[in-house]
Amino acid sequence: MTDPSSLASAAISRRWRRGCTIVLLVLLLPVLVLAGLYVRFAIKATHELRDAIAEADQLDPRWRLSEMEADRAVIPEEKNSAEKILAIKPLLLAEDAKDEAKRTALEASLANLDLQRQLNEEQVEALRAKLKRAATALAKARKLVDMPEGRYPLAYAADFISTLLPHVDLVRQIANLLAYDAMMRAQEDDADGALASCRAALNAGRSLGDEPIAITQLVRISMRAKAVDKVRRTLAQGQPSEAALRQIQQLLEKEEAEPLLLRAMRGERAGWDHFLEALQTGKIKLSGDDLLRDLRIIAERQPTSRELRALQSSTSIKSQRAAMLRFMTRTVEIAKLPPGPKQQREMEQLEASEKNQPLMVQIFLPAIEKLSSACLRDRVELRCAIAAVAAERYRRDKKNWPDNLETLRESGYLKQVPIDVYDDQPLRMRRLEDGLMIYSVGPDGRDNDGHIDRTNPLAEGSDRGFRLWDAAKRRQPGSARN
Repeated sequence: MTDPSSLASAAISRRWRRGCTIVLLVLLLPVLVLAGLYVRFAIKATHELRDAIAEADQLDPRWRLSEMEADRAVIPEEKNSAEKILAIKPLLLAEDAKDEAKRTALEASLANLDLQRQLNEEQVEALRAKLKRAATALAKARKLVDMPEGRYPLAYAADFISTLLPHVDLVRQIANLLAYDAMMRAQEDDADGALASCRAALNAGRSLGDEPIAITQLVRISMRAKAVDKVRRTLAQGQPSEAALRQIQQLLEKEEAEPLLLRAMRGERAGWDHFLEALQTGKIKLSGDDLLRDLRIIAERQPTSRELRALQSSTSIKSQRAAMLRFMTRTVEIAKLPPGPKQQREMEQLEASEKNQPLMVQIFLPAIEKLSSACLRDRVELRCAIAAVAAERYRRDKKNWPDNLETLRESGYLKQVPIDVYDDQPLRMRRLEDGLMIYSVGPDGRDNDGHIDRTNPLAEGSDRGFRLWDAAKRRQPGSARN
């Protein structure tokens, strides 16, 4: 017979084991749920990344950083303006604090001058001293006038963010020097020489070539604006020859055709995917502090501690990478559109999705907005400059201003009437008492009769354009204090 006490003991043991099992399951359940959710998240992230890569491959083949670098233009050494610019670097004298103060004062005094008025004696003296000090470098820099192609050696850092671009500041310095030279030559009534320096300054920017980095293209935009401003001043101070005008117009047309926004968007997509892939696969390992340091370079908002911790998980990085790739592929496709209202509307719709985007996309969105807006402004300034130079050529030949921009096309001075990127209409032309205004309605989309605010070009109620003066109204005396 079975001992009743043994049966009771066995029952208690079974109940205890069942109880322990239940307790263990209760304790493990959250872990199992979390593990299941993580597996589901990992699978979802893998599928999202696969789809994002496939989309990029389909819409824009050879989009990866290594492929883009392999596809860049090869410039023969004898035609490579980058080589010439690098050779100028040792000739640029370092500025001490005193020189820096003088340069700052000079730039402030030259800002927003009346274009048709000459410099005063103090400005001429300061400008001449600046150019004399850099005479050797300037002589070399002016040889860029017939060198419109360039390419610098690039060594991409593993994290892309840390890629060194020492040539970018060098290009800026040389373009600034050439802009000073153009201003001095215009002051001395050497209009052809001034336009030659404007071409050299444009070519300094063009030496950056098809470099697929946003900051590079932004610097190029800045150099374009500086060169166009000096073309304005040259045409307000003198009357260049037909040959000089034709050469600057041809270079402006060549530069206007460059797809800077598309180049920058493709490069940024490739670079940041390169970074996130290296982070995801463990090729680079970054602590939270490292990530915060790197992201601070480009972020307008700082990531939270939770967001930084998430970026240290391979699965989370994969998800962020997929979102970044999808978003940047969309910006690339928008950048392929002709610059104009449709491109602008689609970019604005993309911007409106910011609140629904993950961390990495939110970090990049402000930079994309700025680059897109800068490219539109730059494009319309170049188009106005091209039309203005064509109008000046017409005036020289016909001894009067054209009736409209269509006249310039019909008579062969323009290949086509430039379109205003802000409303998809032809640029406007307005005859003034003492000259001509060729203009765009500007970002506000309203025609303000060519009113230009040079101190605040983005002010409401102002257009963007290029002002030309009648020959008799150019080169007016400067005041004691411009």
